[in-house]
Amino acid sequence: MVSLNRRILAFSTCTMAFSSLSAVFHFYYVKVFLNRFHIEEKWFHTAQVLFLIWNAVNDPLFAYIQDNVSLPFTRSRREAILYSAPLFSMAFLVPWFSWGGGAVTTGMHLIVSLCFWDTIFTYIGLAECCLFAEISKRAEDRLKLVRFSQLGSLIGSSSVLILEHISDSLESYTLFQVSCACLALFSWMLMTFTGYNAYTEYDLKNMNDAHGESINCDNEGRQSNEPWFKLLRQLFTKDFCLFIVTNFLQEFHRTFLANFIVIICDQLVSSDVVSPHVRSTFYGAVSMAPKTLVVFCAPLVGRIGYFRAIRYNFIWKILGGMSMFLIGYLTVFEYSDLHQLQSFRVSVGVPHLRQINTLRKEDIFL
Repeated sequence: MVSLNRRILAFSTCTMAFSSLSAVFHFYYVKVFLNRFHIEEKWFHTAQVLFLIWNAVNDPLFAYIQDNVSLPFTRSRREAILYSAPLFSMAFLVPWFSWGGGAVTTGMHLIVSLCFWDTIFTYIGLAECCLFAEISKRAEDRLKLVRFSQLGSLIGSSSVLILEHISDSLESYTLFQVSCACLALFSWMLMTFTGYNAYTEYDLKNMNDAHGESINCDNEGRQSNEPWFKLLRQLFTKDFCLFIVTNFLQEFHRTFLANFIVIICDQLVSSDVVSPHVRSTFYGAVSMAPKTLVVFCAPLVGRIGYFRAIRYNFIWKILGGMSMFLIGYLTVFEYSDLHQLQSFRVSVGVPHLRQINTLRKEDIFL
């Protein structure tokens, strides 16, 4: 019998590995292809559209496969992680090694990288989410599982901070590649541990069957006997539709932040104002701060409930976004570069540069 603490540890190691690879991938792939490989804009947009389509298709496809297909890599959640771990590490490494020059080659490199990554990312991510629900049904155990899994996610998300300092923000690209290879190998080992120890309640029930009647029924309890049209009808209920919209907004915000924060900050904040060392630390803290908050606020979430925690979080996001917009709108811009001043003068029709100080804010945002 595998103890609950060992199963929680196994799940936490999977979260750590999953978080470390996904944080690095989403943080760096845009910067690498734009600044390092110099991909053309049309190929970048094409890759993103194909990635969007494939991402929408593979989620329900892999969910159906994991629950209804009996193969060695789908019999249980832990086996899905065990057999997919090496492919996950391989998909993580594909973007960082150039396929050679040429616009078409670079574009195909990005398309293959995104689709390969999202395929394994979705497959393991679904298994991990289901594993969380199936390890234990008790609310106390799940709260403990959340706390330790977020601790593992916190440690894993520090990979961005480590790589930022090791590679000097991709200035030492060879060190970045070597570090990514080591990180991929380490994550593979962690997920292998998960695959051998993260037993669910269904797995334990089958293991304890003295007569062996459930030896080939690892999917028991996960499959539904209801007709498909009744399951499809649930997709159009009010609560489910609201959940989909909310989850879309959440994932859109999270993905945009993870992919483009480094590009936006590098363009808006000069290196003369913020040193590269501080900038690298900030980039690492962005991915670590949410996990830290979850770890220390888990008891509070247990008291107020998940629904209220999510609702207050979205209220904070909306008010915080509006506040930041107003702060940006009311900020007086300082233009120290003569070329920027000249371009600004031409765009708003100011006849002389000295009149820049007399402009109204309405003219700036015209």
